[in-house]
Amino acid sequence: MQSIAPVRRTESGGAVKIAHRYHRTHAVTNARPIAAVDLTAVRALDAARAIARDWRRLTAAGHQAGEGGGGGRTLVACSAGADSTALLLALAAETDNLVVAYIRHDMRPREQTDIDLAQMRDLAEALSLPFVTADVSCAAENARGEGNRGRGGGNIEAAARRARYHALADLAVEHACPFVAVGHHADDLLETQIMWFIRGASLRGLGSLRPTRTLSRRVTLIRPMLSVTRDDARRLCTLAGVTPVEDRTNTDTRRLRAALRQGVLKDLAPKAARRAKVAAAMARDAQRVITDRARDIRPDSGVWNRNILARERLTVIIEAIRAEFRRQTRGVGMDALTHRAIAPVVRAIQDDTNERRVFQLASGVRMEVADNEVRMTRVENGSDIP
Repeated sequence: MQSIAPVRRTESGGAVKIAHRYHRTHAVTNARPIAAVDLTAVRALDAARAIARDWRRLTAAGHQAGEGGGGGRTLVACSAGADSTALLLALAAETDNLVVAYIRHDMRPREQTDIDLAQMRDLAEALSLPFVTADVSCAAENARGEGNRGRGGGNIEAAARRARYHALADLAVEHACPFVAVGHHADDLLETQIMWFIRGASLRGLGSLRPTRTLSRRVTLIRPMLSVTRDDARRLCTLAGVTPVEDRTNTDTRRLRAALRQGVLKDLAPKAARRAKVAAAMARDAQRVITDRARDIRPDSGVWNRNILARERLTVIIEAIRAEFRRQTRGVGMDALTHRAIAPVVRAIQDDTNERRVFQLASGVRMEVADNEVRMTRVENGSDIP
């Protein structure tokens, strides 16, 4: 196994103190002892082999992949739930070129996250893998998100995701891991597609949860579990003799994802979940066609010829507006640039009225639709414009 400088730890009286630059030193009490893990049984499972195969493929495609067709050093993001635990077990059965990471956020009670942290620390030790951890503040990240959205509102779950990914990227760099693996599987993909569909998403939304995405210049996020289901993950944990922690929010049907999981999707999975990956790939491919066409009609210094733009299909017009918005704002406020926000602009572009109309978007961006042109400009301190 390759060596790594682990988190500083001192043991005393059954408690472990874990120190990391993201948070102050704190004591963690053991949740439950983990016996020897049966990786031989894991290797025999089709789902584990599928995860390992996709991990090799995704790391081979990365910018710092290991030799022999993949296998670059990987930080495995673990929450102590069944999905990320299964991911860790499947990868540990394939390689020891791993670092186990747990990110604690402030959306759950400390006593619950203490149990999760101890569970993952003990499992990492049972697998003889290094373990690192970090604390993040979702409230602080959400406040920054609200400030960046212009007129858009904050979203605490999105803030938690951003904060977690920022911390994972930093840990990956610190511990020489060009890849971060997360435990999203086929059921997560299906749920996400339906949630986007309910919200009136574009093909970009329906093709979300891509197999890879860039976290930073030096770190790529990978999803090696998109070919397996939630049931596969639980079966893998059982076979290995590991009992994952149950997150209570997964059964809280006040949340849309949990309501779908406990309701309409309960009888459709796993067949529908396995097909979701194919549908997502087709949506991403179709989105590339739209993106290429929008690039062909990119504006000159933020100005389009209205007659040319109006002849394009709705999806191309929307993508062209989003692309120029992203260029002018460097991505700030994209969450607020919803279909509802863009729709009045598109209607104005395509109607027969020649009078000048002005639309205020997020992040100080303004669009003007006139007789022969459509113009997008960004005003400094635009978030304060009424």
